[in-house]
Amino acid sequence: MHVGFRAPAPGGEALVLSISEQAVFGQLAPDPEVSRLALGRDRRGRERGVRDIAAVAGGFLVLAGPSLPEGDAGVGGGEVFFWRGPGDQAAGIGSVGLRRKGVKPEVLLLLGEDAAAYRVLVMHDGVQGGAPIEYRIEKPRR
Repeated sequence: MHVGFRAPAPGGEALVLSISEQAVFGQLAPDPEVSRLALGRDRRGRERGVRDIAAVAGGFLVLAGPSLPEGDAGVGGGEVFFWRGPGDQAAGIGSVGLRRKGVKPEVLLLLGEDAAAYRVLVMHDGVQGGAPIEYRIEKPRR
């Protein structure tokens, strides 16, 4: 199980806590691992944090957005990163989201994937109904 944190993201490094399902739902002792993902900063220089994580073949898609408090009225937008999991660094693979004042990407839902790309649905905070938008994001070259 992987839990991404929006903040803090010191120096543009967001934190992801990984813990075994059996430690949460079974009888194993917890053995948590913390990964630092270099998600960088957005166009305005704000640190990016994790907004959502979706499992895909071979890893995860990480939706990154501003790590600022919800009350921030800045213009949001998001970046999608591919992350293989603990021990690996995330690589940026696409930009998503509405770029409107007070609107931030919040949800990343995998609709499907093929050999070349992911189909995802992104929903937003700060706009009525979440303004869902579907994207096709090319897979990273290996």
